[in-house]
Amino acid sequence: MFIKYQRKRSTNLWQTNELYQLAAVAFCLLIAWCSDKLCLSLELGSFAAGVMNSTTDLAQHTLEQVERIRKFFCSAVSC
Repeated sequence: MFIKYQRKRSTNLWQTNELYQLAAVAFCLLIAWCSDKLCLSLELGSFAAGVMNSTTDLAQHTLEQVERIRKFFCSAVSC
């Protein structure tokens, strides 16, 4: 029963692209953190992660998925 629930849940997770969003944001944060540990700025690491994401075949899909997160943070910061 638990396996059926997990299988159904993972199917729903992939359909809503939540895991893809999480992976894209985690990748950007990881690259930014690595650049900070190399005594570079966080901004340079974020820029490098964005360039790496934009050169992939799924760049448009990534932009569509992360757009909602970007809008949320823009509205939260502009208050």
